[in-house]
Amino acid sequence: MPSHPLLCLPRELLTTTLTFLQHEDILRCRGVCRTLRTTIDDSVALLYQVQLEIEGLIDSSKGSLCTADRLKLLLERRDRWLRMNWAKVVTLTPTRLIPETPLPYELQGGTFFNVTAHAGKFSMNMTRLPSIADPTPEYENKEFDSQFVDITVDPSQDLMVVLDLLGRLHVWSLSTLEAHPLAQKPVLREEGTAEARMTGLSIAYDLVAIVEWTGFVSATIWNWKTGAMILHGHGLDLPYLITGLTWLSSDKFVVADADTNSLLLFSLSAYDCVSPATPYTFDTLFPYVRLQLPPVHDTWHLSFFQLESTPLLATVPRDRPFIPALEHNIVVFTLQYATMDHTQVTGRFLGFVHNHHLVSHLSGGGPPPERLEDIKVVPWEEWGPQNTRLLRNNYSRATYARYVHGQRVVYPGTRDMHDGNRVLFVIVLDFNVHPKRLESIIGANGRYKDPFDRTNKVEVVHNPEVLEHRIADANGQMQTVPQSPFVEVVTTHLPYIKTSRPVDKRLEKRMSHFMMDDERLIELNHPVTQDDTYDAQVRVYTF
Repeated sequence: MPSHPLLCLPRELLTTTLTFLQHEDILRCRGVCRTLRTTIDDSVALLYQVQLEIEGLIDSSKGSLCTADRLKLLLERRDRWLRMNWAKVVTLTPTRLIPETPLPYELQGGTFFNVTAHAGKFSMNMTRLPSIADPTPEYENKEFDSQFVDITVDPSQDLMVVLDLLGRLHVWSLSTLEAHPLAQKPVLREEGTAEARMTGLSIAYDLVAIVEWTGFVSATIWNWKTGAMILHGHGLDLPYLITGLTWLSSDKFVVADADTNSLLLFSLSAYDCVSPATPYTFDTLFPYVRLQLPPVHDTWHLSFFQLESTPLLATVPRDRPFIPALEHNIVVFTLQYATMDHTQVTGRFLGFVHNHHLVSHLSGGGPPPERLEDIKVVPWEEWGPQNTRLLRNNYSRATYARYVHGQRVVYPGTRDMHDGNRVLFVIVLDFNVHPKRLESIIGANGRYKDPFDRTNKVEVVHNPEVLEHRIADANGQMQTVPQSPFVEVVTTHLPYIKTSRPVDKRLEKRMSHFMMDDERLIELNHPVTQDDTYDAQVRVYTF
């Protein structure tokens, strides 16, 4: 029987043809015949493409690593993360590294930025964090006379955006800490309010967003290159109680709306985001979709509602072989509820949903909504149970931001010991459960492979999470009742991998928090009070 014409192509052309397929189709082709299997297995480029897509990464065309070395690094780093097997621990000089509330900080592109104050002077500190390739940290700092309230960066654009105490918003070059050469207006806002109690600053390619609390909430988006204000809403002019804003792409974002207990999905694709004649307002620019969260009783309301995700990069930096693809990023929403009279307050709940699921609700096309009635409302039961995971926060509270990167989230955990000491754990939740990734930790017999260290624990969680609590009835039997404040029992199914590893045993006088990116975990620990004599410490775990 004659071969299929595809198989008669020269090997180079056949390999090139296969690169146009998605990784699922390449893997299917591998099982068709010996010719295709050999072609795929002999092509480092095809194997790298498959593993990139499985891992939810995008490749950089820059850098010095060849494809074979990138593939090796990708597979080794995957295995180290899944087994929590870091390559090295580097202790950094703690001076000026622990964020000083309320002074700002940022982690992006392998550099930790923070502002410290001393003798009336403010220093912008930049610590190039150690990695496997370069284990030696580098420290830089520059002094300023003015105080900063918030900072954020995009190293792929050599960009830093700085909010100062007077409410001015500056656009700087990251390499010079002076006006960015591409910014037509180096100061986006000449005058703001000096009373901001909480701010959220973020970059998405050409756009910069800020959410501020000054008694009232305000939300503003600028094009940092043209200096034009794109969207603005303030106080009573805002139809939503915005408590958080996270970018999903260069022109799409999600807003936490505490008033309606929902996520609002916006798209700017149909609007002028370069130089509109006048700024749009939230009275004229409506969300396309309202995703409702689990219904709560009328006597309860959201008292805390925040969003966190991986900061966006316009391009892959030169020194990074690959970075997370934004469509695969996980979005974390943290919830806390209180009764209307504030006599009862719940603990915090941690919610997780993939970026691509949120964006899928915006993929239908069509004109933007022109009235509130045109906004599509999706009840919780139609989207939430199968596409999210909602947990009680049983971990130590993540005080610092940047505890989520790509599809992984890190939390500290502790366990008290009989000798009065406490064991600190690092706990990573990984929401990429592709079967090919699980082969690193689960054998052909379906059992977990032994970790390199028996104190580590790896668990793939497929069972649904049920938010309920158990109480004893009159006969002493444990009964399950719905978890207040929710109207019904909340069950969510998004699978994840949970990996934990003890870090050390210490006295209780130390507080520890973790930040992360794709190459490292950063542990920041410091005394509980100023009276403690324990020295602050920063440790970096490289993968």
